[in-house]
Amino acid sequence: MVDPKLITVTGKTPPTVRRAPDYKVYYANQSRMRMSNSDFQLFFGMLVDEPGSESLFNDEMLSVLLAPSHAKLVAQGLTAAIEAYELQFGEIKLPADSVKLSQTIHSQILEAARQAISKGSKTD
Repeated sequence: MVDPKLITVTGKTPPTVRRAPDYKVYYANQSRMRMSNSDFQLFFGMLVDEPGSESLFNDEMLSVLLAPSHAKLVAQGLTAAIEAYELQFGEIKLPADSVKLSQTIHSQILEAARQAISKGSKTD
């Protein structure tokens, strides 16, 4: 059944979801991203601990390019899904080292953006 609110917002019924013949499902336990002025790129892979190696490896399996507006919609949808998950199943616990790494990366991304803005405003 089509939600009447969706028709009101878009003026059209929502698209029918079809899977392409080459549709694939991947499991990823690692991700990273990059951004430019025109897109966001999300990379997904598996963390691999190879015997005899002192390093871990992130074997990337695929990447997805998103327009900035779509990336923001995906982020909002993912946030809502995580909130619903935690309501149903409880808080998702993150390892302390993952939280610290995430906060460091977040700070570095914001600082790089501030520097880029600062450089851009000086040259205008």
